[in-house]
Amino acid sequence: MHNLNSDLCVNLWYYLDAQTGLVFLVSGRVYALKGSHAQKRRLLGILAETDFRTAPTFPLPADLNLAETGLDAGEGLLLPEMVDLFHAEVFAPVWEHLWSNLATLGAALEPALGWTWPVPGCHLCLTTCIIEYEDGRLEPLVMPMSHPAVR
Repeated sequence: MHNLNSDLCVNLWYYLDAQTGLVFLVSGRVYALKGSHAQKRRLLGILAETDFRTAPTFPLPADLNLAETGLDAGEGLLLPEMVDLFHAEVFAPVWEHLWSNLATLGAALEPALGWTWPVPGCHLCLTTCIIEYEDGRLEPLVMPMSHPAVR
């Protein structure tokens, strides 16, 4: 049986400097998608390849303090492996922006829709690395999607 309800789905991007290997920006976009979970996940993957170009970017949170981990890369920079470990903290400015946009549209306040935010790592939230090269090129690294709940 297919879930044909509209769900909030999110693409998140983190920008990696090809020279330093460090993350320096985050971004995201929210969608209301219909279809099965597999269809939504496939569409998120397709959109991840292009939509980052029009999504607003945000610096890493200033209060992201990783000094005690021994993995601090410096102010405003982050080692890429920290994105998964501190996902909620890294993308906090993006989530705040997305929520405020939905609230402005009134969509977040409409209880009849029953929308909730997808949990990072679930089939309705895709995180993609964007590599920025010295010449300014941006290359999305959309990973193949496999999730046990997606059929």
